[in-house]
Amino acid sequence: MLDVAKTIFTYAGIPGAVIAILSTIIKFGPLTFLTSTNLEKKLYSKEKKVAHVMLNGLVQIMLYTSIMLFLTYFIEAEYNETLGYVWVIVVIFIHLWVLWNVEIRGKKLLFTGKYRTVNIIVFLFLLFFFVPSSIAMPAYLVGIKNYSRLVSDLDKLGTFIALSIGYAFFSLLCMSMFKAVFNYIDLKSINPNYINEGPLYIWLETEKWYIHRATDKNRILLGNSSTLKDSSKYKFIDRSVILGSTIYTEKDTVEEAPEYRI
Repeated sequence: MLDVAKTIFTYAGIPGAVIAILSTIIKFGPLTFLTSTNLEKKLYSKEKKVAHVMLNGLVQIMLYTSIMLFLTYFIEAEYNETLGYVWVIVVIFIHLWVLWNVEIRGKKLLFTGKYRTVNIIVFLFLLFFFVPSSIAMPAYLVGIKNYSRLVSDLDKLGTFIALSIGYAFFSLLCMSMFKAVFNYIDLKSINPNYINEGPLYIWLETEKWYIHRATDKNRILLGNSSTLKDSSKYKFIDRSVILGSTIYTEKDTVEEAPEYRI
């Protein structure tokens, strides 16, 4: 299947470097890679962890950039400077409010699982207004405002490249904002298949050992504390030992958490 895809890409005139990158991504199994749990990530090698971060970032940048380009080329709208300023202020204000809740107050919207009406309204507002607005805003402020001028200064291909580079930069900003927003929304708390991100550990004989990271393809570093800096004993074991053991996680008790009030 991969050879067939390479043949098609080559016939279409796609550069060899792009084909090599796509081949590497396909070999990793992108869907499984991007949806891996905290437990699976703990057993990744350092190279695979770096690849996971890069692939995740690349997919997001390509997705957001594509949406911005689509809005620029296929949505007809007149630029309104006042609307642009208000749009920027509202998005920045909401982002700062989310950061204040997450970083300073340490609150999460759905953490307790008690879905009061106001929580649902805030959830829907963030998911269906803030997130789409953050993606559409660069297309409106940059593309729709400057498209005619860019076309007059550059040819169509140059305009496309310039917009793509600019939107890729804005995609990085969107990734930062969305990370805070989804951390605040905390959809993981209502996902029945989610594995808690707390420390993972196994029992070896009568001792409790925490799983920290893979040091190479087949060796895992363990410590007798949930953090490496607080550990007084360390152990390197084969991956097969981990896979053959029962793995435990330290979970916070959701019922004991205070109810969140906005």
